[in-house]
Amino acid sequence: MNDNDNIIPMRGLFANESGLPLEGMPPEEVDDIPSDVYYACLDGNFNYDCDSHFGESADRNEEADIDEADFYAEVWVGRACVDSEEEISNFVMKTINYEQITDDPYIANIMFVGEDLGEYYNFYFRWGGEYKDLMENLIPSQYNLFKFYDKDHVDNDWSPLEFLEEIYSVEPQIINHDGHGYTRYILKMWGDNLYYFENEKTFFIYSHSCLTGSFDNFYPSNNYDEEDCVAEILTCELPFGAHACILNARYGLGSEDSPISPSGAYDESFFKALFTENIKELGPANHYSKEDNIWRVNQNGFRWALYQTNLFGDPNLRIKDPSEQAPNKPARPTGAENGRIKEEYTYLTSTTDPNGDEIWYLFDWGDDTNSDWVGPFASGEVGSASHTWSEQGNYQIRAIAKNENGVQSEWSDPLTVNMPKNRQISLFRFVPILRFLFQRFPVLPELFLQ
Repeated sequence: MNDNDNIIPMRGLFANESGLPLEGMPPEEVDDIPSDVYYACLDGNFNYDCDSHFGESADRNEEADIDEADFYAEVWVGRACVDSEEEISNFVMKTINYEQITDDPYIANIMFVGEDLGEYYNFYFRWGGEYKDLMENLIPSQYNLFKFYDKDHVDNDWSPLEFLEEIYSVEPQIINHDGHGYTRYILKMWGDNLYYFENEKTFFIYSHSCLTGSFDNFYPSNNYDEEDCVAEILTCELPFGAHACILNARYGLGSEDSPISPSGAYDESFFKALFTENIKELGPANHYSKEDNIWRVNQNGFRWALYQTNLFGDPNLRIKDPSEQAPNKPARPTGAENGRIKEEYTYLTSTTDPNGDEIWYLFDWGDDTNSDWVGPFASGEVGSASHTWSEQGNYQIRAIAKNENGVQSEWSDPLTVNMPKNRQISLFRFVPILRFLFQRFPVLPELFLQ
């Protein structure tokens, strides 16, 4: 992380937890956790006692018995950790490519990935797959669930190569992972090995893994890596990998004496948002998972996990449902096919939605601009938008539709328009005529000057 390059700086929110089931850890772990909760929840200043720690619980507030944090979001926040034009391009293109996928078997595939958590970790379950199995009842029947677990592997230890082969075969839209992680380590692959991803159909991943979303590049103890963390590699540094992820900025938290754990609770609530509450957008779903657990935020580890589950990706990006049907392909836009620049022209299109949902239209004007979404219109109703071209040329106008669930149609066939003429008329062509008139009628100059 280069502080000089920060556009939206990191805000650390204070949390503590005790009893993290790791050998050699102190009795209590405290940290100012990098958290975008600060930018989503806009009430209060998160620092009532004006000390060096933001978001403290009431018992840590030195001035009053008041919780410093606001847990209810006013805006949905996602982070794009980009350092170059190439990373911006990777992030944006993956987002757009995923958003434009409609009728593809890939969107029906969900993959649970579980690792051997190890005998020396005092978790209630040894196997990550056992935690993932607790989530199975949340997955709707229209999805295909694939499991890739160490506990089911012939050697109880799948390899990174086997994992890559599996995702190329399954092509999951979603990966839900319970396993180990580090600032530059996830899915049993270290940072440099993550560049081996070549999946053209990118995935969304939610993982319990430690430190993989440490976008300040922190690693124990109070060290900072010069290289980027897993979340940045997966979403920005690769044209493949993930178009979005929710990863932990610090340690993922399990439980010693119960299958219910802090990290597991937020994971479960996130998928509850997607599939029970029908909150398909990543930002709202992530914050639903936090608000669903506010009632126990002061239990051990729950504030910690609430703060650290950051979204890396577009918060408005909507998880695709294979049962949702896209609007039909819009008709080719109609309107003037010849015209003048700097004059406004209106174009029309229409389509229908298989479920009769309301429709929004977006027109691409062929000059690197678009109309933004206009609507809503009833299914079958004609939609329109207007545009003014500033330069002469031939332009291809296309239209796309989306329904109230955000499911997009194909692009329409293009309409080619020709804007050959400038509306502005030069007065120089009239100079000879004016000279003749002024000579023939001497009084005219005086009239012009009055």
